[in-house]
Amino acid sequence: HPGSAGWGRDPDLLQHIDGQGLRQSLVTPAGDQSRYYQALAAAIRGQSRNPVSAQQACALMALLELARRSAEEGRSLPVELRDEERQAWN
Repeated sequence: HPGSAGWGRDPDLLQHIDGQGLRQSLVTPAGDQSRYYQALAAAIRGQSRNPVSAQQACALMALLELARRSAEEGRSLPVELRDEERQAWN
């Protein structure tokens, strides 16, 4: 339940493997989706911009699909984003 002890914490370690194959186990940072929903509510009320642009959402969906395919095929796949999708994160 939001605000309770342990809320937003993932007990599993984050497994990071860099481009050279170096593996690290890291503590996953605590999440706080309530900030996203507060920002979204402000955008709906016309008080601010949407916290996630359409370009960011499309790029994220493409990356999630690529991760799914990579896991399914058991191999690394190249990230192929359009320029506007890459620029959405700058």
